[in-house]
Amino acid sequence: MLNQLYKDSSAVIWNGNAMSGVGPFSEFYLKLPVTEHQVVSYDGQPLVAPGTDPHRCQILLTVTGIVKYGDEKDGKAFVQVFILCPDSDPSRKGT
Repeated sequence: MLNQLYKDSSAVIWNGNAMSGVGPFSEFYLKLPVTEHQVVSYDGQPLVAPGTDPHRCQILLTVTGIVKYGDEKDGKAFVQVFILCPDSDPSRKGT
């Protein structure tokens, strides 16, 4: 399901593994171990470039928490940063 959040032109860097497109990301994602995440905090901030429509801004989203891999007893702290961009493809409106 996570791969549905990405477009084929999306660039992803996951723990130093760079990939582009849904196919390579899906293959990589399916090889990851089962995880359990506990979100501790999140913060979203608008990113508006000078001279652009403020209603088409990007959003910088920062999430922190604890992740457990497989059967690990103790979790590890994580910080994840996302830049969310509006989709300019009118056929994908609402997806």
